[in-house]
Amino acid sequence: MYLCNREFEKNAYELLEELYELDQDKSHELLRRPLKTWKGSKNVFELADKAGVMDFMKHDCCQTELDKIWHGKLTSHPAWWKVVLNTLRFIAIDCFILKLIFSTRQWFLNM
Repeated sequence: MYLCNREFEKNAYELLEELYELDQDKSHELLRRPLKTWKGSKNVFELADKAGVMDFMKHDCCQTELDKIWHGKLTSHPAWWKVVLNTLRFIAIDCFILKLIFSTRQWFLNM
């Protein structure tokens, strides 16, 4: 089992090395991207941590991303339309609840 783990780690490191040489930005995205095939939405960092593959985590790409996470520079800003849509949704829900409260109150007063 240990030999398999080391072989996969070596292959993952070599693949990341090639990707990093071709396009650094895409390789950083790859590390942060959630993998939906695993239980929940785990990313490469979580899988590497669980497997204990520290040689993979030594790669410059991983270290740069971990540095961003550690210093709080990694931001995942939601799209502006999602922010607007959620704001409008909560306003609509609040208006509906207020209308329901006042109409129920009015109904009880008219009884």
